[in-house]
Parts: sequence; structure tokens; C-alpha cells
Amino acid sequence: KKRIRVLIRGARGVKASVTGHLKAFDKHCNLILLDAEETRHPFRTRRSSSKGTSGRSSILGESRRRRCVRQLFVRGENVVIVSRC
Repeated sequence: KKRIRVLIRGARGVKASVTGHLKAFDKHCNLILLDAEETRHPFRTRRSSSKGTSGRSSILGESRRRRCVRQLFVRGENVVIVSRC
């Protein structure tokens, strides 16, 4: 079996990436992944201040969080891209 990587979108861009073995999919791009590992990505935000530092981006929640799931359902509405690992 080959593993695939799926990028998942959130409200502010790419929220996470999931790698796992593809078990099933449908026409809506709903996916079922086995032995999946989810890595949440920190999001970037722009701050503006009166001292001329507008335009600098800072990272909130700098650490990436990982979790392993035996079986994961990914709703097709949130899938950005699917690729081989």
C-alpha cells in the first residue's frame, strides 16, 4: 500500500496535513484514511501597530501538533490537494 498526503483547509488557509493509507473515496472527495497521522500547521497573522511595524507577520502557536488516528474520515469540502508521499 502507498501512503498519500492530504492538505486540509481551515478558515484562514491550510490548517493541517494528513498522511495515511487511502481506504475509500467518493465523488465529493470524502476520504477514509487508515493509520493516519495529522499534523496541524500554525497560522500566520498580520499585526499593525503605530510604530511602523505593519506588514511584519508573526506566527501564533509556533509548534506543530501531531496526532495519530487509526481511521480518519476527511470531508471533501475541506480537501485542498491529494498527493502521493
